Amino acid sequence: MAGVVACDEEFAGRLRQVRFATGGVLHPLAGYLLLRGLATLPVRVRAASATAAELARRLTADPRVARVHYPRIGGAMIAFEVHGDPTRSSPPSASSLPPSASAASTP
Repeated sequence: MAGVVACDEEFAGRLRQVRFATGGVLHPLAGYLLLRGLATLPVRVRAASATAAELARRLTADPRVARVHYPRIGGAMIAFEVHGDPTRSSPPSASSLPPSASAASTP
């Protein structure tokens, strides 16, 4: 979209302030970062989706988890419910975690 505004310098200055304050124009660094990020977006989305699928699989196998909500349509959003009241239980010890979680938490 383009346009022309015919006005005096004072009004033009106020219009420039509004334009920059409302985010209508990217500054050069933001434009560069946006283009750079868009180039790798498909790779990052695939990696996030794969990580979410693995996390959903591990949560489903965990006996402390009641339900896992994961749409499996290529997204990275996961929600899960735990058994009982999580605010009343103590943190699990390493021996009570599944083997994959124990290995992941060991430095």
